[in-house]
Amino acid sequence: GKYRFFNGVLAGNLKGQMREEARNYAGILGTYQNSAVIAMFLEEWEEKEERWTCLEMEQYCQDFLGRLYEGMGQQLGEKICYVEMIYLGKGVFCVFRDLSDHCKSSRMYQELTDTASACYKMCRQEQYKYRIVVSNVCIGSEAIRQAYQQAREMMKLSFYDDREILYYNSSPKIGSQLPMKAQMLLNSVDTFVYQNDREGFLKKCQEVLQEFEEEQTERRLVLQWLVQLERKAGVLRDEEAGQIHSIRQFPDFLESIAGEIFEIQQDVIPEVVSKAV
Repeated sequence: GKYRFFNGVLAGNLKGQMREEARNYAGILGTYQNSAVIAMFLEEWEEKEERWTCLEMEQYCQDFLGRLYEGMGQQLGEKICYVEMIYLGKGVFCVFRDLSDHCKSSRMYQELTDTASACYKMCRQEQYKYRIVVSNVCIGSEAIRQAYQQAREMMKLSFYDDREILYYNSSPKIGSQLPMKAQMLLNSVDTFVYQNDREGFLKKCQEVLQEFEEEQTERRLVLQWLVQLERKAGVLRDEEAGQIHSIRQFPDFLESIAGEIFEIQQDVIPEVVSKAV
């Protein structure tokens, strides 16, 4: 019932009277007119998805949800009745915090911070690493959807920010287009390969990395770009770009690509020279 309620609200299918009826039916105490979202997501989800069976994954996620309820209840006491938690899939757990009983924004933020701290403590006890993002306090009938949207945006920005808890700031900038230098490098990578210019290639990569950081380009676009770069350079590797979860891993990955591109060239050139002689 609770899952259906929040899913319906996030999808925009539950409004007005229907929403109230669904909330009462699900036994949700908070009215969620003022609310915030705390999202916890498992790091390196793609690797876990490959390693675990569906059953193992479902079992772990449900068990964690149970531990979360219990631990949060101990930390928040009676306030736990204004907190709802659901598992959204793909390693993402959502905590919805109802703040409708408070008028002062300072009080609402204090309550939200306390709830986020409780989530953090629970995640620290897990064997796997979690990242946590926290929305603003949102007001009105669209509060839950707005807060969830903010949390999703912060999840994207976690690619560039290593902090374990990220709070929403007023206008996070997320680059939803591939920067120009990244596109230019895709167009010119074969020239670097042909000239066997490892140094020039890595220098350009560094400039692209800087541009990704400045524009905070979406992780999805960065990974697509890496795959295209490998393909255009003629590199076939077992190592997956999907293993990159932070921009900090980027330089090592590019170094290893360069190692493969230019190693191949150095192996080939002496053979050609020896034949000419």
